[in-house]
Amino acid sequence: MNISNATAAALLAAPALFATSASASFTGWTAAMSSDATYIYMDVFAGFNSAADHVLNVFDMNIAAQGTNFYQAPGMATSRWSPGAYTSSETSADSFVTLGDTVYEGVRYAGTTTAADPSFTNYNTFNATNIPTNAGWYSTAPLGPEGDTVALSAIQGKQWFGEDSLFVVRVAHFVFTVSSVQSGSTVSFAGSTGYRTGSSTDVSFGYDTKSFQVPAPGAMALLGLAGIIGSRKRR
Repeated sequence: MNISNATAAALLAAPALFATSASASFTGWTAAMSSDATYIYMDVFAGFNSAADHVLNVFDMNIAAQGTNFYQAPGMATSRWSPGAYTSSETSADSFVTLGDTVYEGVRYAGTTTAADPSFTNYNTFNATNIPTNAGWYSTAPLGPEGDTVALSAIQGKQWFGEDSLFVVRVAHFVFTVSSVQSGSTVSFAGSTGYRTGSSTDVSFGYDTKSFQVPAPGAMALLGLAGIIGSRKRR
């Protein structure tokens, strides 16, 4: 398990927080997709079965697109994996990672406390369209609200693919141009998350691996839950 010094420092911001726990309410990665005439949008979430769960970090992540490419919007503030505060949102035509969300005037923006592990070597690199092996990111405010779960039912207007989770925390927003998506395009998404439940000072860990199909916009309604392929492992 590769948890960087930076991540460990964030988790240890509350001294008792880094105890480990055997509880398991992480249900796996799940994705929500939508599209328009130009782009396909994929938000990936950590799924949970409790409203009291709170994500601290994701780590040892291995993420890749096959048959398509992650789209980074041009510009100094948008062509990086690091999210922009109150600019990177669930409707942005731009790819970024996040640790949870902040909601402002009804818009769900990327977490403003998101930071990268040293393993995420191109987190702030312009025109970065790949994610390094074993990358990780975390919240610099582990007791803050941005990593709290939200009810899946509160996220509207999307097609869900993956785990049947009641509560979710967003960890990535991927965008693809419609013209770049080939038949059979997928995104592999594998790695671990650290989280706590309620007021507990214990930290639990979960692992999952998924392969999400990236459908053409006209096929979105037909795929339903069949859009998920691959296996999962949980611990």
